Amino acid sequence: MKKILVFIMCCISGSCFAFAPNVQNIQTVLVVPSNCATAPATSDSSFCSVFKSVATCQCQQRGGGSFCQRMDVLYNAMMARYGTIDRACDRRAQQDTDPQTCITDWNYYNGSCPK
Repeated sequence: MKKILVFIMCCISGSCFAFAPNVQNIQTVLVVPSNCATAPATSDSSFCSVFKSVATCQCQQRGGGSFCQRMDVLYNAMMARYGTIDRACDRRAQQDTDPQTCITDWNYYNGSCPK
């Protein structure tokens, strides 16, 4: 019985630690500047598709893994880490664009682009 309990605890601990690198990746998604393109202005008809590809590129360059392919997951990870768009777009969190453009782009994407 004792061995089974120890085995179960090891499995639970192992699964928690196995997830830890992913949590780290989520937390650092926007910290390092990337070499990805920039999104066009929100008034451009290609904004939604280009913004998605830019955000995906930036996420992947930071080691975000498979969650980079889904914008809802990427956005939720940003909110889990930073709490608000303003904090996620702050210069301390990302350096790919100026904070106001970042805020405008994410707000426009969330409110106007097809999901």
